[in-house]
Amino acid sequence: MSCNMPLVEQLLRGELIGLHARVVSSRNSYNAGIEGRVVYETRNTLTIQHGGREKRIIKKNCVLEFEFKNRRVIIKGDWLVARPEERTKSRVKLVK
Repeated sequence: MSCNMPLVEQLLRGELIGLHARVVSSRNSYNAGIEGRVVYETRNTLTIQHGGREKRIIKKNCVLEFEFKNRRVIIKGDWLVARPEERTKSRVKLVK
């Protein structure tokens, strides 16, 4: 996974609602390949508009790809587990 740290940090501290997302891999095989716009976020889940329906994805169990600033960024869902308002305010500490 190539990692452009400043871009990843911006994504982790930014708003995810409205971004295009794709589930690259997941413990739940039914979630792999789901893609669409993020329409809602909680501490542990993302809701993605997919094929006219909303799909709730558990962040911790997957690897996600986001389109962010005209680039594709792949992030472990574990890094996103936090309340959105807390994640956007906190400093990000990334561990490879």
